[in-house]
Amino acid sequence: MNTLLQDIRYALRTLRKSPGFTAVAILTLALGIGANTAIFSAVNGILLKPLPYASPSRLVDLMAVKDFPGGIQGSLRFSHDTWTRVREQTPAIAQMAFATRSEHIMTGDAAPEFIPAAEVSSEFFPLLGTKPLIGRPILPGDTQPGAQSVAVVSYALWRARWGGSDTALNQTITLDDKRYTVIGVMPSGFVYPIATVQSEEGVWLPLVLSPGRSGEPEGFPVARLKKGVSLAQANAQLQTVSPRILTGIIHKT
Repeated sequence: MNTLLQDIRYALRTLRKSPGFTAVAILTLALGIGANTAIFSAVNGILLKPLPYASPSRLVDLMAVKDFPGGIQGSLRFSHDTWTRVREQTPAIAQMAFATRSEHIMTGDAAPEFIPAAEVSSEFFPLLGTKPLIGRPILPGDTQPGAQSVAVVSYALWRARWGGSDTALNQTITLDDKRYTVIGVMPSGFVYPIATVQSEEGVWLPLVLSPGRSGEPEGFPVARLKKGVSLAQANAQLQTVSPRILTGIIHKT
């Protein structure tokens, strides 16, 4: 019990220190795999107005949840192919982007340090409606196999490494011994989903996908509901989609 309470306190401290990530994470769409149910939930749009996203009240995260023996629930991650089919069969969803979280060792002039990262599909930045402060976002061509390795950096990393200079564009950073060309800098306050307790420094990298192939990366989608669609309507659609797609996937594992 003491361990559980410590975990809860740590989680609350983490969420409190990362308000941008926390607010979007609260916008959760849960797909109940074990019970074949799906639930949308959101906080009042008034609370979300300070966030640097367009129409934040229609943004939701999607997370699969499975019921295990003993009344325990656990979250699951699914491939991009699976979530693409969810999007195609859920009319309530207007847009969807896909992302995975990772951590890299950044080396260079300074001492090596861990840098949080999110590998994102090209729909990620347009869906959230936030443009880079300088430079450009990740585009479809960046996510193709064989494309040049590029990175969009956070405002905090930009200030720490380049002092806020526009010369950061087209410079390179080295992550896990791989070089990436900086193509954009996000505005201050935009940290989803890279923010950590220690720092808001981080990077967004292209998520290179090869649909239909085995070994596809697993992660989480971010979706925007269509204008005028209620959470109840979206939930009803997902209750139909969930057993048809996701339960079948689980049976194959």
